[in-house]
Amino acid sequence: MKAALLTRPGFIEIKYTHDPVIGPEDLLIKIKRVCICGSDNHIYNEGIIAKSDVVLPFILGHECSGEVIEIGKNVTGFKKGDRVTVEPSSFCGKCEFCRSGRYNMCDSYRFLAAPPDNQGAFCEMISHDYHNCFLLPDNMTYEEGAIVEPLAIIVQAFEISNFKVNDDVLIHGAGPIGLLALMLLRAMGAGKCIITDLNDYKLNIAKRLGADFTINVLKNNVVSIIDSLTNSSGIPVIFDTVGMSKTLSDSISTSGKNATIVVIGISDDKASFDIVDLICKMLVLKGTTDFVNCFPKAIRLIENKKVEVMSVISHYYDFNDLNIAFKNMNTNPQTIKTMIRFD
Repeated sequence: MKAALLTRPGFIEIKYTHDPVIGPEDLLIKIKRVCICGSDNHIYNEGIIAKSDVVLPFILGHECSGEVIEIGKNVTGFKKGDRVTVEPSSFCGKCEFCRSGRYNMCDSYRFLAAPPDNQGAFCEMISHDYHNCFLLPDNMTYEEGAIVEPLAIIVQAFEISNFKVNDDVLIHGAGPIGLLALMLLRAMGAGKCIITDLNDYKLNIAKRLGADFTINVLKNNVVSIIDSLTNSSGIPVIFDTVGMSKTLSDSISTSGKNATIVVIGISDDKASFDIVDLICKMLVLKGTTDFVNCFPKAIRLIENKKVEVMSVISHYYDFNDLNIAFKNMNTNPQTIKTMIRFD
């Protein structure tokens, strides 16, 4: 099969490599669509992610959908020709974390396109455990199937956020994750939705998708604006999709009493914030990684048109043009999310 191999930072080669081996509980999936994630781009540029070095050559890509072309002997509930979206995780199913429903904490947890050695989906075929594959409803496209994974990340963040209907919300970052969070929160009955970014183009997209207030952090003081919008009472629920020291500090400063801050974004920053605020406001600060049992919920949100996920796709490229797609992502400030087509 053909695969896109990252052979050095900033350069991908399309080469032939061995076909995947299918196990007794695996599906062999012909890839149809893959979205580029921010983590893919970080590895593409730096050859490292979340303090983990990547062993090159390496296949990126984990937000994917495709067609089932072969079935392992122990597989049930699937047949050849089924259209599926892939939850890109795998885990032991036996440890304390797996048995308590927190399989994303499993010591044996693996993820497509995650270092050091778990290869990804920018290739013609992958083999994946059928338990972590989900049928696409008839009214969902392969494109929508490839965006289930980032929406699932937001579903998990939402579920741990202590959100209540009519709560005002602050979202840091108007990238794909921030915009998906905005649409989900709108669908769930949020009050005022405020979103920050340093890119006016992305903030204008956020306005079109339902943001009540947008703040360009390069031109405005986030803390003073939030104080004005909330009469100094602060925000009860904050989603940080950036994960930098500045966004976390602003989250602490703009939060209300007993607020919940969910940190989704990841960066190399070392956090610094006001501990007195954290204590005196009795804040709840939560990190979230990946998702647990969120794919079915994300699929229903898309199927029922609660979240218009295609709104975040700004660019399409063919598989053979993957290098061009990454270079555009790194140079074009109007890039939101990029979809790669395999047919």
